[in-house]
Amino acid sequence: MKMIPDRFESDRMGLYKSDSMKKTILLIIIMILAGCAGLVPHKPEPSVAPRPEDQTAIRNNTLIRKKLMDQYAEWKGTRYRAGGLSRNGVDCSGFVYLTFRSKLNIHLPRSADLQSKCGVPVSRNNLNPGDLVFFKTGFFERHVGVYIGEDWFLHASSTNGVTISKLSNEYWASAYCFSRRVTIRQDQSGL
Repeated sequence: MKMIPDRFESDRMGLYKSDSMKKTILLIIIMILAGCAGLVPHKPEPSVAPRPEDQTAIRNNTLIRKKLMDQYAEWKGTRYRAGGLSRNGVDCSGFVYLTFRSKLNIHLPRSADLQSKCGVPVSRNNLNPGDLVFFKTGFFERHVGVYIGEDWFLHASSTNGVTISKLSNEYWASAYCFSRRVTIRQDQSGL
């Protein structure tokens, strides 16, 4: 019997591969598998629609802001008068009292001190239109306004009367104390 070297035996069976070719093929297979390992099948992103309660909150905030701006249009420039409740003169808590009663159908107490006990605390960075904002403007003096959105609040200022001011204004930012959210139900305000 004739001895045939192993390499020829393998070649006759069609399985012959040189060591370098085996290594090259193995390397290619490893690279292909490694390249596919990180692939994740593409799944289309579901469209993210706001939840119904979020849509209601957005709609309510927009409507509350509109009602507050309507109040501002009616009262703009009305002078400040301590204890006042009319267009001849109004103070800050009186203006908030009248605004909530006429525009949001909510009856708040008349004084800033009692208004500061209404609703629940809310942080300054989570304010929504209709939230009450409180300031310490003197040793015993407290000032109140209504947040209307985008860093603005509506109030009766002792120097400018009924006006809109920016919370980040240096004076108001340094006088800011806290905020309260009064629950405004849809059946109360017509929202």
